[in-house]
Amino acid sequence: MGVWGTGVFQNDSADDVKEIYISSLKKGLSDEQAYTYTLSEISDYLCAEETYIDSWLGLASIMNKYGRLNNDAKSHAIKIIDSMNEIDRWSDIDKPKRKRVIENLKKQLLAPQPERRAIKVAKPRVPEIKPNDVYYYFLDGAKPCYIYVLVDSWVTYDLRVKDLGDKLPIIYLKCSKMLLDSKSDIDSLPFLELDVSNLIRNNADDKRILMHPNGFRAFKKEMIFLDNYSFKRDVISQNKIIKPNEWDYKGKHGMWETLNDRIKSVLRE
Repeated sequence: MGVWGTGVFQNDSADDVKEIYISSLKKGLSDEQAYTYTLSEISDYLCAEETYIDSWLGLASIMNKYGRLNNDAKSHAIKIIDSMNEIDRWSDIDKPKRKRVIENLKKQLLAPQPERRAIKVAKPRVPEIKPNDVYYYFLDGAKPCYIYVLVDSWVTYDLRVKDLGDKLPIIYLKCSKMLLDSKSDIDSLPFLELDVSNLIRNNADDKRILMHPNGFRAFKKEMIFLDNYSFKRDVISQNKIIKPNEWDYKGKHGMWETLNDRIKSVLRE
């Protein structure tokens, strides 16, 4: 487990605990259920001294922040803070800083608890597009063409809350210089092969990509729905398992812009 500072959440254990606890509340678990669930998820952390310390301090701190600190978590955290083991595990340089951190945490835990925060329960996302849906749009550029977007399937991939059950669409892309006369003509077009190293983690021969929900607004605005058509899949792709990769879709260049940039790059080759 990594440690990058003396703060309560400046280590992997406490950071994981915080994420698990907040996610459990966002899934709609009661205070007691969220606490029990978090303890079950971090049971391995509670078996080693260092992760035990960081986990309990992190859990007590985040529960207190959300106005849900119970006596059990509070008791564990105070006991750890009052023990010499907590400070002794730090270097001489870091001991004074860490001491201030846990003394401040103790004051917070012993003071009247903050007002209980309301939690907005998250609902699983279901794609607005369905398997076998076929869309197209015109892509301008050095080699203008019509891009066909073929929805292969959905994959369960939680972007916001652990185990929530978000569904994301997996798509194929094809390209045609002219609009097709018939939807069946789609099957004669070759699949576009993009560099998807930042989009999915998968075998290189798989031509599918994961579509992020942040791209839906642009998708709906730009796309023209053709039909729901059982198009021919790529055999190589279907024999493999999609494993979506983490990627920052919220950055300056979002899903839509990045996708089109990559298509243009392939068309120039």
